[in-house]
Amino acid sequence: MKQILTLFIIPILFSCGENQNWINYKSKDKDYELLFPKKPLEKSQLMNSELGPIQMDMIYYEAINQETEDNLFYSVIQMDYPENFLPKNQPEKIDSFFNASIQNSVVNVHGQLTYEKIISKKNFPGREMKVLFNEGKSVMNTRFFLVENRLIMLQVMTGVNKDFNKSINYFLDSFKLL
Repeated sequence: MKQILTLFIIPILFSCGENQNWINYKSKDKDYELLFPKKPLEKSQLMNSELGPIQMDMIYYEAINQETEDNLFYSVIQMDYPENFLPKNQPEKIDSFFNASIQNSVVNVHGQLTYEKIISKKNFPGREMKVLFNEGKSVMNTRFFLVENRLIMLQVMTGVNKDFNKSINYFLDSFKLL
């Protein structure tokens, strides 16, 4: 009986310790937070668009040792669009916006969309997608959320041989709107 209990308890103890040292990151506006495996870097740029200048902030962590770490790259990207650029009462425009965002992501990595799902967070619309890229050697898991006039994109990139590892969803699921 003691041996049977040990067989069940030891894996539980080891699984409880996974991801416990991740770094909590709060956005500069303190409107969302999420966990990164290590301290992330920050990068900002102003992009010109048909709507005028758009501020893009990227918070990311790139694996130091790609052989031993679960994933190659983790990021959250936020872009602030002009106020009321997508009226909430026009869901077809929001769908078109997400479709264009997904298509742009696929084209940017010369990839192939393999999964897409409609999601939401605190009643804000979102999309989840998976893209195969790098000649089929890499996978990009992405969640998009449109929070008022802010697009928030969460991304994890990994080798195809490490797809479905626990750290992908640990990162994506750690995202919280405050």
